[in-house]
Amino acid sequence: CGMNDMVSKPIEVPELSRAILAWMPREKIVQDVAPSRPSAPGVANPDPDFDLIKLLDDFGMYAGDVMRELDGDLQAYIARLGQAGTTLGDMVRHLNELVRLEDWPRFSRVIGELKELLHGVGARDCSARAKKMEIASAEGNAGYVHEDFKSLMGNMYMLEQKLAVIVPVA
Repeated sequence: CGMNDMVSKPIEVPELSRAILAWMPREKIVQDVAPSRPSAPGVANPDPDFDLIKLLDDFGMYAGDVMRELDGDLQAYIARLGQAGTTLGDMVRHLNELVRLEDWPRFSRVIGELKELLHGVGARDCSARAKKMEIASAEGNAGYVHEDFKSLMGNMYMLEQKLAVIVPVA
């Protein structure tokens, strides 16, 4: 078919790197040594011992995984967290309205967007729950959506509160 490899969405930097390196001529590859702990220029940590990634991991997020996917770009991760903090509340309100209206096609689209946002910031367990809800709503399985929706939205509220505290400190 003319295809030698593929990288599925969501694109993750290590997987993309693997695919590129697998097919690139060896003489064209230049190894770059990355620092052991990523630093973010322009981000002032109040305490030199402050470790945002560890803190987020302790909160049950997969921050270390996100950092690997971002190839250690802490600034990009902080930007993602900030964006999530500003959009999460609106998404939750929108989803609540769509459940009230039982508008399952639109609910499926918006919960899919929430799934991607959660995956991108490291809230992988919630992202997996949102994915199940996305599939159920696309199939018209309102019972499943109603069964887990309030619990997931409670988790979104807690995540929003955590982000409101963490992001300004980072």
